[in-house]
Amino acid sequence: MRLVGVPSTEGPGLLIDPAAPSDSVLYTKLSVAPPFGARMPMGKTALDNEDIACVLAWITEQASDGGVAEGGGSTPSSSIPFEPSTAAVYVTKVKTILTGLAPTAAEIDAVGANASALSNLVTTWMQLPQYATRMELFFADAFQQSQASQTSFKTVIDDGTFTPNDELLLNFRQSFAKTMTAIVGAGQPFNTAATTTSFMMTTAMMEYYAYADASMVTDATESGAGQADFRFYDADKSWSWSVTSKTNIPLSDSGNPSSPNYLTFYCPTLPTIYEQTDGQTATTAAYCGGIDPVVENAGTSFGLGSQLGVWLYSYLRGENFWFFDHDQGQGNATWCQAGGGTTDSHNVTHPAALTSADYGDWRMVNIQPASASAPESRFFDIVGLRATSTLNLYENRVGYFTTPSFFSQYPTNISNQGRGITNQTMIVGLGRAFDGSDPITVSNAPGLDPAHAANTACFQCHWSLDPMRRYFRSNYTLNFSTQQDPTQTSVPGTFLFDSVVNTGPSMVNLGQQIANHAEFPIAWTQKLCAWANSAPCSASDPELLRVAAVFSSSNFNWNTLVHELFTSPLVTYASATASAQASGTPVPIARRAQLCTTLGNRLGLGDVCGLQALQIGSCSTSCPAPGATVPNIAANLPSDGYSRGAVSALYVNDPDPFYRSAAEQICALLADKVVDVGGAGTSLYSSSTPASVTSSVADMVHNFMGLDSSRDGMPISILTSHYAAATNAGSTPTIALKSTFTLACLSPWVVSIGQ
Repeated sequence: MRLVGVPSTEGPGLLIDPAAPSDSVLYTKLSVAPPFGARMPMGKTALDNEDIACVLAWITEQASDGGVAEGGGSTPSSSIPFEPSTAAVYVTKVKTILTGLAPTAAEIDAVGANASALSNLVTTWMQLPQYATRMELFFADAFQQSQASQTSFKTVIDDGTFTPNDELLLNFRQSFAKTMTAIVGAGQPFNTAATTTSFMMTTAMMEYYAYADASMVTDATESGAGQADFRFYDADKSWSWSVTSKTNIPLSDSGNPSSPNYLTFYCPTLPTIYEQTDGQTATTAAYCGGIDPVVENAGTSFGLGSQLGVWLYSYLRGENFWFFDHDQGQGNATWCQAGGGTTDSHNVTHPAALTSADYGDWRMVNIQPASASAPESRFFDIVGLRATSTLNLYENRVGYFTTPSFFSQYPTNISNQGRGITNQTMIVGLGRAFDGSDPITVSNAPGLDPAHAANTACFQCHWSLDPMRRYFRSNYTLNFSTQQDPTQTSVPGTFLFDSVVNTGPSMVNLGQQIANHAEFPIAWTQKLCAWANSAPCSASDPELLRVAAVFSSSNFNWNTLVHELFTSPLVTYASATASAQASGTPVPIARRAQLCTTLGNRLGLGDVCGLQALQIGSCSTSCPAPGATVPNIAANLPSDGYSRGAVSALYVNDPDPFYRSAAEQICALLADKVVDVGGAGTSLYSSSTPASVTSSVADMVHNFMGLDSSRDGMPISILTSHYAAATNAGSTPTIALKSTFTLACLSPWVVSIGQ
């Protein structure tokens, strides 16, 4: 029975503690005041004292006999049997995970002769560009940025009007991962992730950040939705913008306050962008097409002054903008639907201000507070944004927990009041959730919900969660616009987590508490270890604590952590650790990112699965063509993931028929790219002569499957026999070698990790 010595996944302690049975989580969770979470059985009548004593007696029995089930069974043991990995196995595992590349025979031999040689090899592998790519994919998942979707922006984020197009959504997903890649590359402490106000951005992202800063929504209330608010109009009620087709105005002038053409935009197709939709007749469309210039101000703008920014942003996207000819409300006012009848349609009807280059011009952008001396950045000054690496904003943008991706995945509402995103912030930063396990240190901190305070079961979590969610509520509205309601801004956040108590008004304070928390190095060592092994690594494992201490003492140097962990038995399984003995040494499938980087890097095909692009299922405006392509099929492979409220990452380790089918299709398609490629292509494998077939099979085994001479005999024999059987059955040499490659591609050394 695998309960003895096994760590609990929801809080501290062992399910059955062989050294102290009464401290076992299975027992303590039955008590009136469990160490974390709710009393068990949840939602049902509590066990009486006699039953609880019976449970403790059973736990004591299990602890004493090592967990052998009643009636006998396997040899008593409090841990899973362990067999150390050989150098050939763990060198392959480490290099594959870090780079996707296969180890060379020389590398395997070096570690086989002297295990300490792995240290220099890991240092060398970490200099490769493939390592940076692998880490960037890890960062996107670990900081929970990679699962943002278009629909998660609608109505609940910023002013709630727009969803990002595919290019901008991809920017959002990648931005913080690229930020961390730059921070790590510059040698900055990794815990800067929680405090940084500089982010890798494109011009398109800068425009969005500046727009979201200006076009806001106030808090919703019990009586209705929040109200739209536009900063530029609030500051100047005469604020307006216009469009003309008569004069070719440079975009640089349109965003320049010093230009006489400031806020006047050139649209050569203006007369032709009125459609007969939503009741707009042909007569109305023709009438509206004759209006030039179109002037949007508080009187003519559909939705009045608060919507002026919405229509300008939509216009700059190449989409619709509505207005009235003559102020609305007048008898002669005509409603004109320029660019169509559906807002946020992604239907481009005129040239957009942003070009494709504006979604790829990545640079580190510093966000600083807007003030009289540093005026708010203008989202409509596209040319100016292209030329700068600074944004002046009123809204707090700090760390991983204030990005558009993070906000969109963890929206809040009038009931939740920021609790969900607060919990997720702690899960990412410290690997812990609000589960009621913390001892109560402050019972009446500002922001505690009275309803929760009056309920003993709720109070166990909410005494700390409610005051901490004030960081978000005092700085942001329920749509994550800048909070301006004094009843909200007057109640600051209080950091109450794991016995740390600190009060501060800003999001910077929240980030500093996370960055300086004692759990930070342990949490990130655990995250990286779980990613490497596809299995949990215990926070109480002495080896994990040693690695975390090295990470902390290095001033949180990420590459130091990677080096220390990937040369540790925690990952190599070269010797037993508490984590391996508790959770085993799984050999998981290579999930989508792992398999795709392995295939692309070992075959020299680059991003063969389209990991750096949105695929079918995630895209909406720039989807790849349908059909049996590697990216389309790879989108069906299980990927590394995370879930709301879950402390641990979600890793699928076992194959199923769908995985096997997708992998086989991918391998067959790749065979066409590497075997007997004609035209301008370059073949990795050739069937032109018997000698070339022999050489190709050996190359598949050594450089693709990653097996050295100590393990290559059987695979070479199997692949050679497969090729012979295929040709004997009538296949051409090319078809036979492609089939042989597919077999090699489906071998455990390619589609799994740790063989």
